[in-house]
Amino acid sequence: MRIAFRLATGALLLAFMGLSPVASAQNCGTDAFGYTCTDSDDADNPPAFDFKDISASGIATGLGDDAIVKVGLSFGFTYYGVVYDSLTISSNGWIAAGTAPTFSDLSNDPIPTPGGTDNVIAVLWDDLDPACSTATGDCEVYYEDRGDKFIVQWNEVPHFPDSNEEYNTVQVAITPDGDIRMTYELFTDDADFGNSYTVGIENSDGTIGIQAAFNGNPLDYLRSGFAVCFDYPGSDPGCGKDDPPVCDIKFLQSDIRYDAATRQLCVDVTVQNNGSDSESVTLKLDYNLAGGPPSGTRTLGSGTLPGGAQASRKICLRVPSAAPPGDYNFTLNLCDGAGNNCGAYMETISISAPRVAGGESGELFSVIDAADFTVAAEASAPAAVAPNPFARQTTISYEVAAAADVRLAVYDVLGREVAVLVDGRVEAGTHSAVFDAADLAAGTYVYRLAVGNDVRTGLLTLAR
Repeated sequence: MRIAFRLATGALLLAFMGLSPVASAQNCGTDAFGYTCTDSDDADNPPAFDFKDISASGIATGLGDDAIVKVGLSFGFTYYGVVYDSLTISSNGWIAAGTAPTFSDLSNDPIPTPGGTDNVIAVLWDDLDPACSTATGDCEVYYEDRGDKFIVQWNEVPHFPDSNEEYNTVQVAITPDGDIRMTYELFTDDADFGNSYTVGIENSDGTIGIQAAFNGNPLDYLRSGFAVCFDYPGSDPGCGKDDPPVCDIKFLQSDIRYDAATRQLCVDVTVQNNGSDSESVTLKLDYNLAGGPPSGTRTLGSGTLPGGAQASRKICLRVPSAAPPGDYNFTLNLCDGAGNNCGAYMETISISAPRVAGGESGELFSVIDAADFTVAAEASAPAAVAPNPFARQTTISYEVAAAADVRLAVYDVLGREVAVLVDGRVEAGTHSAVFDAADLAAGTYVYRLAVGNDVRTGLLTLAR
């Protein structure tokens, strides 16, 4: 139920409680962590207006009024020095790194504000209404994971309530290196709401952040065709300005872990070629000890993926007992045949293997068995799903060229396994399995079909 008046927020609420903000707000500039903000009005480094419409290609969240959804990332997103593998998306024009928020805060705060919606990335933070209670636009929030960036788009979303059908289409794109680009394809400064919104970013405890705009400061900050960038410390201003290269190769899944018992660092990845032509793939691992040395690069594998094919591989590296203990920063880099970096995944892992006199020696992080990412062009064809969308049950059909071990499982958008439909030896031929989702919530699910080393995935839409 909506309250007819707006609650006091941010600095006003802190004053009411007898407190004061931890840091004073600023319009763009650089914060205490080192994030730097630039916008379309910057005379020296204005970011490019890089709006890529995903309303046709993205996944619809189906968010209603004052709602959130939590989604996984195919890469590690570095935000204020912490690597996150998930996001919270709000109907009210903001996202947050990680899955800590438990409700969709509709009352926008100034930035920074401790105790509010921390880790927030405020694109158009205000009381928005993708449920279109009193309007008839598309009124949807979409997201798309491209491997080298993750995009969220509020498409034709009005304020609440809106009797004039005045919409906003705005977008935020985040990249593994921590850069954040906000673009405003259509901005309507509704007369009923004036300049009531927040644009900015804030850390996990609300003590550091950059406020580009808050409730009319500055007046009329946003407009259609506007862009705002928040650059991670050390990166090029204006979010690099230019688009990254278009890549058909992308990560679908990536993980790095250390086993102290075996002194092995193991990498699990699933790589997909989204193009129609075969593409060369090379996977590399950069490492450095915090405060280093040592540091270096290892090539984990290479090969050729046909168009539409996937490959899942596990590669392990040796960690000799003489390895210096400490926190190591690892970055997986996925490159295509042209040498473009098509995706990165970052993780920090503590290596605790003690130095042992006369113990196992050898090169640090030497590759035990390099991976071959080549997949035969005659590998299993993609599965067919019918009906899709479906109300309760759907059938997933697939072909196996030769007898093979097959596993067909279904996952939610957070990567949790919700059903295993096939797990065992399957003979050559056409097969099918029924997915019964009677006990599951409506939404988007992902099937993963593994036939030997060949892996295919696809989306399932459960509609009630």
